Amino acid sequence: MAVRGPYDSQSASGTPRSLGERIKMLRVQRGLTQVELGEALNSDQATVSLWERDRAKPSGPALAGVASYFSVTVQALETGEGLEAHSALDREATSQRHIPKQGPMGLSDPGPGAALAIDVRTQSEQRLEPMEAMGFLMKALKEGRSVWIVAD
Repeated sequence: MAVRGPYDSQSASGTPRSLGERIKMLRVQRGLTQVELGEALNSDQATVSLWERDRAKPSGPALAGVASYFSVTVQALETGEGLEAHSALDREATSQRHIPKQGPMGLSDPGPGAALAIDVRTQSEQRLEPMEAMGFLMKALKEGRSVWIVAD
């Protein structure tokens, strides 16, 4: 059994127990620095550091961006469920391809005068006009679904 130092908060099995640890694990697996991840998410190194040390939680859109960037669900980031299988596949895929840089927070640009509607459960996104986005939001609230509306 490996001996852990006083500052190692991961369990003996190496499974990250917190959101910050899971973000760090995914970043390290991709071979990214905090600066590179921050740039890909339209953020900075200090913010990524705060997330990884669990000193701050990413905002909803930022969390969706992190999930999108690493091709995982928000739920997997928050709970850790399903990340073990993803980690093995990701390590293999990362060694065989270059990871493209994504836009701000890893989200698609909806374009001027439009909004990006993201269904958290299905991880689907669609470009909508502002009034359509309000309708999308109201319908999701009535159905008890989690969604994000992003507008520039």
